[in-house]
Amino acid sequence: MLQSSTVSESLQPPPSAEQMFLVFDGACSKRGLRSWYELGLDVCPLMVLRDGVYDGVSALGPMIADLRASAVLTALWENNHPIMRRAAVYHTSYDGISLLDFLRARVQVIMPGELSAWLRLGDARVVSKLAEADGRFPPQFWSGVDSIFFQSETASITRYQPTRASEDYASDERGLFSQKVVPRFHFGSDLLSALDSSNDLKHREVL
Repeated sequence: MLQSSTVSESLQPPPSAEQMFLVFDGACSKRGLRSWYELGLDVCPLMVLRDGVYDGVSALGPMIADLRASAVLTALWENNHPIMRRAAVYHTSYDGISLLDFLRARVQVIMPGELSAWLRLGDARVVSKLAEADGRFPPQFWSGVDSIFFQSETASITRYQPTRASEDYASDERGLFSQKVVPRFHFGSDLLSALDSSNDLKHREVL
């Protein structure tokens, strides 16, 4: 479900979620992670792709930072700084390490024909497309995520609350997390068509 929201709401996770993280993508800013440090980044972000396999490109992939621990990131978000327009705030029940492993199981997805594609979950433009396809995701894809917030150039805030299927509450969580970047979820043709108008799956590497 998509709905209008406010900055204050985006910075106040409900008791059921408790945790609040900024998720951003190093490739979305001109100088990558350096752009964030030039703005005074005061926490060390966790890199999703630093898993022992993709370390060499980890600075160009999704990262997470605890918003409660960073006055700088909070201020940039509150003031709608341009660098935040491609970032998103996640409200979740997971701590930082669990969210890291949660994303590692989702930054690659399996398409029809057993082809894999990268899913840029640290890019708000991609998240907004995912939100528009709400209700079509595999069971447990968004399990543990209460809301995702992203901004527009006009400083408006949009809140995405993923629709939860009954299967999302299953007790078996083995497929939810991975310490390595490993695709665990299949995206069907209907979901892919909702995310992108292109039908060329054979040469698709990034969604």
